[in-house]
Amino acid sequence: MTGKPRILVVDDDDNIRTYLRTLLEKSRFEVKEVDCGADAIKCTKSWRPQIVLLDKELPDMDGFDVCKKLTSDGIRFMGKVVMLSGHKKTEDQVAGLCCGAVDYIIKPINPELLVAKINVALREFSDKDDRVQDTSTTISKGVFRLSTEPRELWVHNEKAAPLTETEYKIIKLLLESSPKCTQREELLAVIFQGRTEDLKLINVHLSNIRKKLGRSKARLETCRGQGLKLAI
Repeated sequence: MTGKPRILVVDDDDNIRTYLRTLLEKSRFEVKEVDCGADAIKCTKSWRPQIVLLDKELPDMDGFDVCKKLTSDGIRFMGKVVMLSGHKKTEDQVAGLCCGAVDYIIKPINPELLVAKINVALREFSDKDDRVQDTSTTISKGVFRLSTEPRELWVHNEKAAPLTETEYKIIKLLLESSPKCTQREELLAVIFQGRTEDLKLINVHLSNIRKKLGRSKARLETCRGQGLKLAI
């Protein structure tokens, strides 16, 4: 990346937006702020932030719906979404991660933890480009074709579905490992940086992938010892 990393703050609370802007600018980030989902999508298209800090509850849209649009739609957003919420329920955290967010931070926000998590999310970006990887990359193996931009999976030359960032990473790892089995612990280490509390999320993401595979869902096979593979 060149210049300061760009962070978009999306929250309808004026005080929270002001607090986050002050905190992030002191941490040498470039910051813009909006107060609704529609403006978040519009600003993401035009400004291309590396990180979107997205509140779960917005006046015009549910934050999860905004996250899905940013990570799955054709706006080609290659950054990271971090959800912010006062809801501590596990199901809310799982829903946020499954809709494409890379992290879920519970309010009140710990400033040191927030900055640390932003820096972790930013590590995946190239020093020379704002994008995670070369957007021309396509992985083809057997009946599968996986494209980077937009993140889409094709099976038998038919588009199965757009993918969230996490779904893309899982399928990419399974394709690269095929025909060998990949253990869930390996997925955990690669996708979630080994955070043990996210082990149960693997099954949630795999269930979503099977749904998107439709008639080809049987190609996502379970191996002995809780392993997985794609039958190519």
